[in-house]
Amino acid sequence: MGKYRKILVSLDGSESGRNALAQSFALARDEKCWLTAATVVPGIDGDLELVGLGDVRAALRKPGEAILARAREFAEAERVPLKTVLEEGEAWER
Repeated sequence: MGKYRKILVSLDGSESGRNALAQSFALARDEKCWLTAATVVPGIDGDLELVGLGDVRAALRKPGEAILARAREFAEAERVPLKTVLEEGEAWER
């Protein structure tokens, strides 16, 4: 095992995030370490009785789930094991 045991990559759906993920794949292969990709979606505060939106939590989680799905596809193509984590709340807190 190398210098690193675990690598956490934060993704926001941007091109910079995808580049960071690609770089983390190379590092994870070299170091033979665990790789986790995480993204944060807004938390739910206040009244959830919004008109026209059946499941508010699912609607808020959908973009984050899409980001992580693309990361998993990229990891499969690169043959790198990847754990994904979707958090709710403020990004700076999570």
